[in-house]
Amino acid sequence: MLMKIIYLFLTIFLYLYLYLYFPDRLNLIKNTLQNIGIKLAYNIIYFYGVCQIKCNQIYNYLLPFFKKDEAKTEVILFDISNNTVLKKEYDEDFLKMDFLTPVVILISYSSNINKKILYHIEPEICNQLEPSDIAFIALYLNYNDVRYHINLKTDKYNYYLVGNVINKLFLQYYINVILNNINFVIDDKKSYSLELMDHEVNMIYLDITQSIVIEKNGYHINTIKLEDIKELEKTDNK
Repeated sequence: MLMKIIYLFLTIFLYLYLYLYFPDRLNLIKNTLQNIGIKLAYNIIYFYGVCQIKCNQIYNYLLPFFKKDEAKTEVILFDISNNTVLKKEYDEDFLKMDFLTPVVILISYSSNINKKILYHIEPEICNQLEPSDIAFIALYLNYNDVRYHINLKTDKYNYYLVGNVINKLFLQYYINVILNNINFVIDDKKSYSLELMDHEVNMIYLDITQSIVIEKNGYHINTIKLEDIKELEKTDNK
């Protein structure tokens, strides 16, 4: 404590001495210290900026290596004939696969929730996972006196992708896998109704012959004759 008091006293005495007898020297010392402080602050800021740039460069260089697994493409196959789910790797073998029965193919990246819906392999669009800007207010399936809520987007999945088609096959997949209603089958001899309240609050009613095609800023409805659906499934079964 005594040493601190002595040090403070000497500092004040030296400052007063210089102020009274050498004012020019005092100003020179003050200017010198000021310049040193400015240069020191500039160098610290410059050094920090350079370090930040280099760290960002290193981070961007290493990031792909750490995200390699996250960007892995996942494939889920749902066999309509027996309601079974099969997970596959997205590779050359998958792209060459032929299916003897109707299937729902879901393609996604493990790092996000977007799900591409396909009904046969189309290599040119398999990786086109472009999200749509719309979301329906409500979508319900009425079948066999039971009402099912079809939610196309949650925090676990998003089926609002450009080109995705919501049809009978997808609905059978959704109710079996997402709603966990095992062995649910839509009988071709029976129709169903879809109640859609779209993003513009329009009420649309669809049957088994109609499908919803998601677009970037909207959607459109395709209609196919029931006999054409059966013929298409027979073709897929060959």
